Amino acid sequence: GATSSNSSAEEGARAAAAPSSSDALQGQCSAFVQLWAGLQPILCGNNRTIEPEALRQGNMSSLGFTSKEQRNLGLLVHLMTSNPKILYAPAGSEADRVILKANETFAFVGNVTHYAQVWLNISAEIRSYLEQGRLQRHLRWLQEYVAELRLHPEALNLSLEELPPALRQDNFSLPNGSALLQQLDTIDNAACGWVQFMSKVSVDIFKGFPDEESIVNYTLNQAYQDNVTVFASVIFQTRKDGSLPPHVHYKIRQNSSFTEKTNEIRRAYWRPGAHT
Repeated sequence: GATSSNSSAEEGARAAAAPSSSDALQGQCSAFVQLWAGLQPILCGNNRTIEPEALRQGNMSSLGFTSKEQRNLGLLVHLMTSNPKILYAPAGSEADRVILKANETFAFVGNVTHYAQVWLNISAEIRSYLEQGRLQRHLRWLQEYVAELRLHPEALNLSLEELPPALRQDNFSLPNGSALLQQLDTIDNAACGWVQFMSKVSVDIFKGFPDEESIVNYTLNQAYQDNVTVFASVIFQTRKDGSLPPHVHYKIRQNSSFTEKTNEIRRAYWRPGAHT
């Protein structure tokens, strides 16, 4: 589709996107650092040691980020935790299907949060089971039972060759309880960090309006009252019946507070001539 980018009416509502206090921002970054510290061993295999004070202060350099990456991440974290919204129009048209598809990622994030909370509830039971040694006792009994079955498969009216492969293996060994608890700690830390960070993040991103005028009016007059940060708006050109044509035209209006300057974007690309 073709896009046209306008100076946003959202600029008039900059108060809605004003940065939070330094304490609030530190808390947001702290939650992010704790989240990433918990995820690194699982996703990256990186067992980076991070000092507790760095975790508390939300020190992103402790994660190995450069100064520019820290600035960009700071903006992203602020945006994610300031009730961001992308407004679109016209709601009630075929544009809803486009937005529904675009929302799949945010819906997935919401599901991850739900299952992280479920895991933490289940994890407490697993931890209790491991610490009491019940797993070791049950596995030891199972190991003895399997050894007996291998010696006397006729007890199940089966030959040795007919036993399931798992029961025919000689190298069956008991897992180390301490190692299991350590792995449980790693998963718990990641899940806890995720839940803590996402508790401040809204995944209800899209908000529909009947037309562009309604979007402008909401941004200028109501967004601040709703404690909403308007990140951008998308206005689709639909047919009279609300359907989208094969060649879709839409307009994107962005909040300049979250849009990088043109010269900053251009700097990342090579271009001929003197670069002074």
